[in-house]
Amino acid sequence: MIIISVFCFVLVVLLLLVYEVETSDEAYMIREYTFEIWGQKENKIVKLDEGELFGTDGGVKIVRLTEYNGQTYLVTGSTDSFCFNYYHGYIDGKMEIVREALWEDTISGELICSINGNPISYEQWEQEEAQWLANEQSYCLMRECEEILQIVNDTKEQLETYHAFESK
Repeated sequence: MIIISVFCFVLVVLLLLVYEVETSDEAYMIREYTFEIWGQKENKIVKLDEGELFGTDGGVKIVRLTEYNGQTYLVTGSTDSFCFNYYHGYIDGKMEIVREALWEDTISGELICSINGNPISYEQWEQEEAQWLANEQSYCLMRECEEILQIVNDTKEQLETYHAFESK
């Protein structure tokens, strides 16, 4: 299990858990991940939200967090020849999708864009998304992460050995 982030909303602490989901197809190279958001409700720790992470056009899953107007949001959805951004936010004691920013190509090549179901131009869509995602932090989850962690651990070990040698 990977704990990605703990973030605060006003006086509420929420825990974001991201973990790999077992798949039946081991030949499939891309791992599947899910998220859970936990928080306090009526003096109990409860699961407030869960679902799939943001998927890239290559199928890689990404944890996307953004801050807008002092509020932190988890962004889920997908991108390819379309972009579906769903912003999960904590409002009135519950997690819910508070914003949908969508665009997609039609067969004729026309872009259809909307925010919360209201049609807008692509230029307006880009401007609004740039504002909402200006403080975005993304964490890419890939198969190679185990190799990267091993490299980091090996490097730390070498640095600790080097530091111990130097301090003698």
